[in-house]
Amino acid sequence: MTRDYREIFIRKDFASKKLSNRAGSLATGSTTWQAPGTYKGAHYDHFLNFFTSIRENGKVIQDPKFGLRAVGAALLANESYTRKQPVHWNPTEMKLI
Repeated sequence: MTRDYREIFIRKDFASKKLSNRAGSLATGSTTWQAPGTYKGAHYDHFLNFFTSIRENGKVIQDPKFGLRAVGAALLANESYTRKQPVHWNPTEMKLI
């Protein structure tokens, strides 16, 4: 079989299966969410927590360890792209190997 003949055969075989329209089965409706009118935003919450913890000698919700773990995948992907090779990460010590 030549490549063109195989492609035609595959297309005809697929078309003969009369599969249902996939778009119809994927329709899941829509969801609408709206923040309360008194919500001032994530930046406000973040800074409020940060400054309150400083004033009251408390603990911040998002400490530096939380921040590094949150952004770690993106940083590792950028490092891997720059080096053009995989990078190895020790999650316990949070260091490149």
